[in-house]
Amino acid sequence: MSTSRKPFSHLKRWQKVTLVVVVSCMVLTLVGSSLVGLMNRGTGSTAVFSTSVGTFEVELDSGAAPQGTAAVETLIAQGFYTQKLCYGLTAEQQSVLYCGLTVSGPPEANLTLPVENVPSNETYRAGDVVLDRQSNNGLTVTGGLFIVYKDVKIPTQDTKGYTVVGRVTSGFELLENFATTNGTASLNGGTAITIEGVNVR
Repeated sequence: MSTSRKPFSHLKRWQKVTLVVVVSCMVLTLVGSSLVGLMNRGTGSTAVFSTSVGTFEVELDSGAAPQGTAAVETLIAQGFYTQKLCYGLTAEQQSVLYCGLTVSGPPEANLTLPVENVPSNETYRAGDVVLDRQSNNGLTVTGGLFIVYKDVKIPTQDTKGYTVVGRVTSGFELLENFATTNGTASLNGGTAITIEGVNVR
């Protein structure tokens, strides 16, 4: 009649210690990988804009502007930006493309959101993607996006500033070339980029 033995009882002491160390390292590696994955997911998603001049990508910064980026992702899911227009606005040294306009006028998402992630030095950098809002109401967001193609300083003493929701990480040269070539565009029949579709990944 055979007698039962405890698992690993046949191993020598040093073999047991080695086994414990190996298993512990495996567990720590798995936990570490999971935490890294969670941290990476927390940095934000990427919005891919397909347009009449090519494709550009925006990395949304959900860490710095959680409510603003969530609003942009919701508008994308609703198709808000599809078939909207981007015009170059260089008057008064603004140096931005304004995206989200229709042929008849500005976007009207009218969302109530706080202002987030405003540059402390009042300077918006080339590549910044900024959420527009009503000039007389810092909490009402229109849904429009300013894409900065040249560093621009926007004083905040008479405003609350604007939320930076992310940065252009691919295709910036397409936007820069369009803006510098077309200059200031009239909102009534001026040259514009057409947003053909947007998806988030």
